[in-house]
Amino acid sequence: MTPAQEATLCSWLEGCFCRAAGDIRAYIKAEFGLHYSHSGCLKLLRRLGFEYPKPKALPHVADEAK
Repeated sequence: MTPAQEATLCSWLEGCFCRAAGDIRAYIKAEFGLHYSHSGCLKLLRRLGFEYPKPKALPHVADEAK
């Protein structure tokens, strides 16, 4: 990815809220024609100064009827 493409990606990321790395990967594929793996996308985000923490599982609430 060229520095100009990285700058375009950074400005897009600052303007939107992405819930999954797949959304970012789809944007990169559509906009630049580049394919990034999941781990490659996370490494790119980290290198550009963005954080993508893994979502934490929430405990399930027991069903009172059971």
